[in-house]
Amino acid sequence: MRFHPAFGITLIGMALIAGARTARAEGEEKGSEKMPLPLAERPLTLPKMTLAPELGFGVSHFNFDGFDLGTSVGLDLGAHFGILDDLEVGAVVLPVRLSPDFGYENPQLEATFRFLKGKIELGARVRTLFVTEQKVGGVVVEAGVPVLIHVSEAARIDTGAFALMSFGSGVSFGGEFKGGKTAVALRIPFQFIYDVIPPLHVGVQTGFAIADFSDAGHKIYVPLGFVAGYAIGNEKGPLVDIDPYFTFPYFATPGVPSPGDKINAGAFQTGLAATVFLYL
Repeated sequence: MRFHPAFGITLIGMALIAGARTARAEGEEKGSEKMPLPLAERPLTLPKMTLAPELGFGVSHFNFDGFDLGTSVGLDLGAHFGILDDLEVGAVVLPVRLSPDFGYENPQLEATFRFLKGKIELGARVRTLFVTEQKVGGVVVEAGVPVLIHVSEAARIDTGAFALMSFGSGVSFGGEFKGGKTAVALRIPFQFIYDVIPPLHVGVQTGFAIADFSDAGHKIYVPLGFVAGYAIGNEKGPLVDIDPYFTFPYFATPGVPSPGDKINAGAFQTGLAATVFLYL
């Protein structure tokens, strides 16, 4: 997954300004946490007063059980900001489809609060996505608990459980949007990351999801993806992350009735994400 763009920019700007003014007015030091260069050692939320602009380039090909949407190319521009060590906000303000036709896609806002630190980190996250596809429209709200497990100095697991509610647009599954209704979905992601030789890391992604509880038995899917990344840093921490990825978002669909395909290698996404870290 990736309301009005001006509204999103206004909210994220207000959050950034409010966080900066509060910290300076109280004469506080910068965040007590330092951002480690190896990905496996990084926390669930950005340290206080850390701004991380993000640029993503992606290619999606969708051929699901004979339903062919072809190939599209997109570009995302957004940012995350650590207001406090345990509070991070973020937005994707410029999601653009470059081909087969140019268009503005689905902006989103999110906030994450970390309430448990240590080897296992827990948080609460809310994300709102505004569906802008022509003749679709609607809002998707995702809320849940992200979980970060520091397996070792070289390995981490990112997981959690997230409920989604879609108002007016329905949940996208197999290229299908169910307009004019409220839909409920579930997402349990799982990602394992290993720092091969810091700052180089590789990882695998999977998980479990139900795209629509109104037809839960037929709308179960399991994604499968592969990620890699390289971090450039200095004594302050990472300066730039470069992360290529390749994923099958609907790799296995065990509930699809026969003669539908249970394995869907024809639907895939690949791309490159770059993140810059600014320590304010």
